[in-house]
Amino acid sequence: RHLFTDDSEEAHQLYRRLQAGESFETLAAQVFEDTLLSRNGGDLGWVKAGDLDDEFSNAALNLNKGEISPPVQTRWGYHIIQLLDRKEQVMVTESVLNAQRSSLEKRIRRKKSRRLANRYITDVMADLNPQPNPQKFRRLWNAVVPKDEREKSELSFKVSF
Repeated sequence: RHLFTDDSEEAHQLYRRLQAGESFETLAAQVFEDTLLSRNGGDLGWVKAGDLDDEFSNAALNLNKGEISPPVQTRWGYHIIQLLDRKEQVMVTESVLNAQRSSLEKRIRRKKSRRLANRYITDVMADLNPQPNPQKFRRLWNAVVPKDEREKSELSFKVSF
């Protein structure tokens, strides 16, 4: 869990208050506008170290269970971190890897294919520079929507790129 502020002095005051015995829950209720974090004492839940900012991750990895860090500066501001628990990463055995190899390879190929397809579409669209054509859209609308329905609802649209 953590406490967060964008002010260095406030972060150091919070740290001193924790050292003096105030609870994380009390301070989280005061500093977080986010109702979930203020209610749960700043608990982030289970988080992988690689999912966090490098400074935050490094500080958390260097804590022992229950230990509180001094203020840690990240690109977002200042955090005070308390490590509540740690899960060690499970190593996969060769037999498990071999058993799942086929499905893992398929997932990787699909992911690469999607990434390449998205890149291709982005490149093609950038080169083509498509522009909306309101007259063609209206003709299409008139061809698709029955006349009595067109009279009930007025067609108005705004296209922006």
